[in-house]
Amino acid sequence: MLEAKIDKTLLEGIAASAFLTDVKGAKQTLAELLDADDAGDAIAQIEALRAAGEFGLGAMPAPAERLHALREYLREQDLGGFLIPLADEHQGEFIAKKSQRL
Repeated sequence: MLEAKIDKTLLEGIAASAFLTDVKGAKQTLAELLDADDAGDAIAQIEALRAAGEFGLGAMPAPAERLHALREYLREQDLGGFLIPLADEHQGEFIAKKSQRL
């Protein structure tokens, strides 16, 4: 039971990360990580989690009421918007897709 919980939690973490499942070596990397012969099922589960948005900070895209509340807050603060910097773990100038962080 604990092993299944760890695997589910691990797959949820991978789904929430920038790990790309459609690149060369991804299936082998997952197979090694999960100590499995084939990671095809794990990739399918990761993609299903991503499609369902069952990870992260909540519903994606944000519900209309959250966007309305954000816009109202910005208006109250007399702000027309804000910048969200994009960075990687090294604060590099050129950021690979797999390393993008907000």
